[in-house]
Amino acid sequence: MELTIGKLISAIHRKAHQSINLKLKDYDIDVGQIFLLRYICRNDGISQEQVAQNLYIDKTTVSKSVKRLLRLGYLKRTVNQKDQREYQLFATERAINLAPEMEKIHKEINKTLVNKLSSKEQELLQGILEKIINNFED
Repeated sequence: MELTIGKLISAIHRKAHQSINLKLKDYDIDVGQIFLLRYICRNDGISQEQVAQNLYIDKTTVSKSVKRLLRLGYLKRTVNQKDQREYQLFATERAINLAPEMEKIHKEINKTLVNKLSSKEQELLQGILEKIINNFED
Protein backbone atom coordinates (compact mmCIF):
# COMPACT_ATOMS: atom_id res chain seq x y z
CA MET A 1 0.00 0.00 0.00
CA GLU A 2 1.32 3.39 -0.98
CA LEU A 3 1.53 5.91 1.85
CA THR A 4 0.57 9.21 0.27
CA ILE A 5 1.10 12.54 2.01
CA GLY A 6 -2.62 12.69 2.73
CA LYS A 7 -2.62 9.22 4.29
CA LEU A 8 0.42 10.05 6.41
CA ILE A 9 -1.13 13.30 7.66
CA SER A 10 -4.34 11.45 8.44
CA ALA A 11 -2.47 8.72 10.34
CA ILE A 12 -0.55 11.30 12.39
CA HIS A 13 -3.85 13.06 13.15
CA ARG A 14 -5.51 9.83 14.32
CA LYS A 15 -2.56 8.70 16.45
CA ALA A 16 -2.25 12.12 18.11
CA HIS A 17 -5.98 12.17 18.86
CA GLN A 18 -5.88 8.68 20.33
CA SER A 19 -3.00 9.67 22.60
CA ILE A 20 -4.69 12.87 23.75
CA ASN A 21 -8.05 11.15 24.34
CA LEU A 22 -6.33 8.64 26.62
CA LYS A 23 -4.94 11.50 28.70
CA LEU A 24 -8.38 13.18 28.86
CA LYS A 25 -10.51 10.23 29.93
CA ASP A 26 -10.82 11.51 33.53
CA TYR A 27 -12.10 14.95 32.44
CA ASP A 28 -15.16 13.89 30.42
CA ILE A 29 -13.95 15.80 27.33
CA ASP A 30 -12.23 14.74 24.14
CA VAL A 31 -9.45 16.02 21.92
CA GLY A 32 -11.59 18.42 19.89
CA GLN A 33 -13.02 20.01 22.98
CA ILE A 34 -9.66 20.40 24.71
CA PHE A 35 -8.18 22.39 21.84
CA LEU A 36 -11.26 24.58 21.74
CA LEU A 37 -11.29 25.01 25.53
CA ARG A 38 -7.56 25.74 25.65
CA TYR A 39 -8.02 28.41 22.99
CA ILE A 40 -10.94 30.01 24.82
CA CYS A 41 -8.99 30.02 28.09
CA ARG A 42 -6.26 31.98 26.30
CA ASN A 43 -8.79 34.29 24.58
CA ASP A 44 -11.49 34.83 27.20
CA GLY A 45 -14.50 36.66 25.76
CA ILE A 46 -13.91 35.51 22.19
CA SER A 47 -16.92 34.90 19.95
CA GLN A 48 -17.89 31.46 18.68
CA GLU A 49 -17.38 32.70 15.11
CA GLN A 50 -13.85 33.88 15.89
CA VAL A 51 -13.06 30.49 17.45
CA ALA A 52 -14.26 28.74 14.28
CA GLN A 53 -12.21 31.01 12.02
CA ASN A 54 -9.03 30.98 14.10
CA LEU A 55 -9.00 27.22 14.70
CA TYR A 56 -10.13 26.25 11.17
CA ILE A 57 -13.21 24.48 12.56
CA ASP A 58 -16.66 24.75 11.02
CA LYS A 59 -19.27 26.71 12.98
CA THR A 60 -21.51 23.67 13.56
CA THR A 61 -18.69 21.73 15.20
CA VAL A 62 -17.80 24.72 17.40
CA SER A 63 -21.45 25.09 18.40
CA LYS A 64 -21.75 21.40 19.39
CA SER A 65 -18.51 21.50 21.37
CA VAL A 66 -19.48 24.74 23.11
CA LYS A 67 -22.85 23.25 24.12
CA ARG A 68 -21.10 20.25 25.65
CA LEU A 69 -18.51 22.41 27.45
CA LEU A 70 -21.32 24.64 28.77
CA ARG A 71 -23.22 21.59 30.05
CA LEU A 72 -20.08 20.25 31.75
CA GLY A 73 -19.39 23.59 33.43
CA TYR A 74 -16.17 24.43 31.56
CA LEU A 75 -17.59 27.50 29.78
CA LYS A 76 -20.12 30.24 30.22
CA ARG A 77 -21.65 32.12 27.31
CA THR A 78 -23.03 35.65 27.28
CA VAL A 79 -24.54 37.87 24.62
CA ASN A 80 -22.04 40.42 23.34
CA GLN A 81 -23.16 43.85 24.57
CA LYS A 82 -21.76 45.52 21.43
CA ASP A 83 -23.44 43.08 19.01
CA GLN A 84 -26.54 41.33 20.36
CA ARG A 85 -26.32 38.71 17.56
CA GLU A 86 -23.02 37.39 18.87
CA TYR A 87 -22.11 35.25 21.87
CA GLN A 88 -18.93 35.66 23.88
CA LEU A 89 -17.31 32.63 25.50
CA PHE A 90 -15.63 32.66 28.90
CA ALA A 91 -13.71 29.98 30.76
CA THR A 92 -15.16 29.01 34.12
CA GLU A 93 -13.16 28.23 37.24
CA ARG A 94 -13.39 24.55 36.33
CA ALA A 95 -11.71 25.26 32.96
CA ILE A 96 -9.11 27.52 34.55
CA ASN A 97 -8.26 24.75 37.01
CA LEU A 98 -7.83 22.35 34.08
CA ALA A 99 -5.61 24.81 32.16
CA PRO A 100 -2.27 23.53 33.54
CA GLU A 101 -3.18 19.96 32.55
CA MET A 102 -4.25 21.14 29.08
CA GLU A 103 -0.90 22.89 28.65
CA LYS A 104 0.94 19.78 29.81
CA ILE A 105 -0.94 17.59 27.32
CA HIS A 106 -0.32 20.11 24.54
CA LYS A 107 3.42 20.17 25.24
CA GLU A 108 3.63 16.38 25.51
CA ILE A 109 1.90 15.77 22.19
CA ASN A 110 4.01 18.38 20.41
CA LYS A 111 7.15 16.85 21.90
CA THR A 112 6.06 13.41 20.70
CA LEU A 113 5.34 14.75 17.20
CA VAL A 114 8.87 16.08 16.71
CA ASN A 115 10.73 13.78 19.09
CA LYS A 116 13.16 12.36 16.53
CA LEU A 117 13.50 15.49 14.38
CA SER A 118 16.42 17.88 14.55
CA SER A 119 15.74 21.60 15.02
CA LYS A 120 16.42 22.14 11.33
CA GLU A 121 13.98 19.35 10.38
CA GLN A 122 11.34 20.84 12.70
CA GLU A 123 11.69 24.25 11.03
CA LEU A 124 11.51 22.67 7.59
CA LEU A 125 8.43 20.64 8.53
CA GLN A 126 6.74 23.72 10.00
CA GLY A 127 7.31 25.64 6.78
CA ILE A 128 6.07 22.80 4.59
CA LEU A 129 2.92 22.31 6.67
CA GLU A 130 2.20 26.06 6.56
CA LYS A 131 2.52 25.96 2.76
CA ILE A 132 0.15 22.99 2.59
CA ILE A 133 -2.50 24.65 4.74
CA ASN A 134 -2.16 27.84 2.68
CA ASN A 135 -3.02 25.80 -0.43
CA PHE A 136 -6.54 25.62 0.98
CA GLU A 137 -6.68 29.35 1.69
CA ASP A 138 -6.20 30.43 -1.92
